[in-house]
Amino acid sequence: MIKWDDEKVELLRSYWQTGLTCRQMADKLGVGLGSVTGKASRIGLPKRNGETSIRRNKPKIMSKTTLFRQVIPQSKKLVKIPDLQPHHCRYAFHDPKDPRFGFCGDKAEVGSYCLTHFDLCHTKKLR
Repeated sequence: MIKWDDEKVELLRSYWQTGLTCRQMADKLGVGLGSVTGKASRIGLPKRNGETSIRRNKPKIMSKTTLFRQVIPQSKKLVKIPDLQPHHCRYAFHDPKDPRFGFCGDKAEVGSYCLTHFDLCHTKKLR
């Protein structure tokens, strides 16, 4: 654990005012980046573009229930395996052991998926 004496705290404040990055301040003070961001937060230094937090903006992950509600309308009837045709979207819903299991069934536009499900399954858009 780093001992923050009054001199180091004042240096931190002055570096903060001059606009140094947290990494530069850490190097000058001989401490870790986390120590600088943590101390800046504890002594109430103003945030600068999120620099006082070492956490990165993580993408929000939807629950499966929320995701299904957004992708499949309540009125849409899923296509069962015996009825699946080559032109149907093959995005699957529910567990294969579940009696509700089925496929989207919309027109497959990119590979085996409709555009909605292709975008959902691929982080890099190829179209």
